[in-house]
Amino acid sequence: MHGFCGELARVSMDAFGESGWFMLNGEPYRVRRVRAGSDVFALEGPGGALAEARKPTLGRVLEVAYDRHRLTVEPASSVGNEYVVTEGLAARGAIRRRISRVGRRYEAELSAELPLPVQLFIAWLVMSGARAP
Repeated sequence: MHGFCGELARVSMDAFGESGWFMLNGEPYRVRRVRAGSDVFALEGPGGALAEARKPTLGRVLEVAYDRHRLTVEPASSVGNEYVVTEGLAARGAIRRRISRVGRRYEAELSAELPLPVQLFIAWLVMSGARAP
């Protein structure tokens, strides 16, 4: 990911979207499926667990919980090129997938109210497809 002042974070994921990591301000963060066959993904930072995402059995909706907050990440339409992030009735942003001649590109516009590691976790989940087991 790139910010206005250069690189913000390096994001990586395994080939199957089961786990990954990102570096933010020189600190490592890990994303992983909690256990094989689980529908739960966890974000772990230098200080331990930070957030958890659950994918209900049906649909493409993700429920993200962190620090007493609950977010919903869901497609804005059946096409799935844009995902909206809400907290209750409040909009917290969107992630858009752009397809070009050189591949896929994602643009995230998420609220500054969301901690940056949580923003990157949500982006990772959308980019990976957070595949059901």
